[in-house]
Amino acid sequence: MRGELIGDLLIQMPPTSVIDSATHDLGEVMEASDELLGEWFDGSAIVVGFSAPGIDERQHPDGRMIHGCALHAVGLETLINGGTLRLPRNIDAVVIDLSAAALGVLAGAWLGLRRGWLLGALTIIGVGWIAASLLALNRDQYLLNPVVPVVGTLLGGLLSSAIARVRHGRSDT
Repeated sequence: MRGELIGDLLIQMPPTSVIDSATHDLGEVMEASDELLGEWFDGSAIVVGFSAPGIDERQHPDGRMIHGCALHAVGLETLINGGTLRLPRNIDAVVIDLSAAALGVLAGAWLGLRRGWLLGALTIIGVGWIAASLLALNRDQYLLNPVVPVVGTLLGGLLSSAIARVRHGRSDT
């Protein structure tokens, strides 16, 4: 195979306290007893890196500055433990988004003339998409952004409700 292999690995960065508790500087390691080294490193992959302030730091989306060696260590642990985040394939995302819009359309067609009921149903469906997204992330490491399904549900419901109102000659008031 020719050329460079490039890939993206989606990982969940642990809190800084977890990174700090798993990090040992060279002085600590050199002075530690064999028993303590076994406690720290037995059964672990070890990443050796340089982590001075301002050197090889990357900004995490939550604002933290994280050293490259910590990113590599978490990435390696993620690969070893099989905890990588998975993204939906394009076809899966399209099916999910269309299903959300279809649910909204059904709710709008069924409850279109009852504005309060419709908004309640769309809210419940939207909260359901958010809950399903969180459940998929926590249970299966499946990263599903709930924004498009929620917006699709709302738009489908409100548009089909507007159509139902027009067909029945009712105004939006």
